[in-house]
Amino acid sequence: MSEVAQLSISNLLSQVGIVKKKYDDLAAYTGENYNLFNVLGIYQDELSHSAIIGDLLNAKGKHGQKDTFLKLFLEELPSFDEDSEQFRVLNNFRSESSKVYIERHIGKVDFDKGEGGRIDILINDGKNNIIIENKVWAGDQYLQLVRYNNQDKNAPILYLTLDGKEPSNDSKDYLILGKEFICLSYKVEIVRWLENCIREMANKPIIRESLNQYLVLVKQLTHQSSNNIMKDIVNLIFNNNTNFESAKLVCSTL
Repeated sequence: MSEVAQLSISNLLSQVGIVKKKYDDLAAYTGENYNLFNVLGIYQDELSHSAIIGDLLNAKGKHGQKDTFLKLFLEELPSFDEDSEQFRVLNNFRSESSKVYIERHIGKVDFDKGEGGRIDILINDGKNNIIIENKVWAGDQYLQLVRYNNQDKNAPILYLTLDGKEPSNDSKDYLILGKEFICLSYKVEIVRWLENCIREMANKPIIRESLNQYLVLVKQLTHQSSNNIMKDIVNLIFNNNTNFESAKLVCSTL
């Protein structure tokens, strides 16, 4: 490697170091890196996310805000087909009398009959159900959505993932998007819902800041953090020919 190339690489690494320090200083000033949910190891724990979301959606939840958060959540949902029973259930759901169940057992799994399993979040208003299948990292299970649909043919199934992707064919089988189930994402609907909840709790600082902490965690999960260090580094490399060539040289030696 020539001396000129070594100097170019050294200069690039120095620039990257400056960018990193800027974001480290910003995080220290704002306290962004300190998050109680991360301290508790919730970042990748699907059950913990279900517990947090489920309690917020519970009209009898520990937050004490009755069905405030559930109403805001229902407002964020994409619409079911208007001729579906799921559409009717959502539009007539009695949020004020609802209760949430986490990891609701619905019987032993029987693939032949398409029955059984555990529903991540079940919301019941005394008559109707809303089913939420929460997928943070876990993959689909065989006939998973079919089994939930067979448990309650009229229940809207909300398939929640980080990016709003559709369930696999093995999971949904003959079920139709927009009729028996819809797709939600942490990246869009959950972020928007949490932001609305935070605005609603403007005069309730303890709840507001707890929601803010969870929102930060969700944005980290979905790569929407206010920390744009990688974007700045990419711009640093691609907007300068010398830096770009130096980066290619570094990659070729790895």
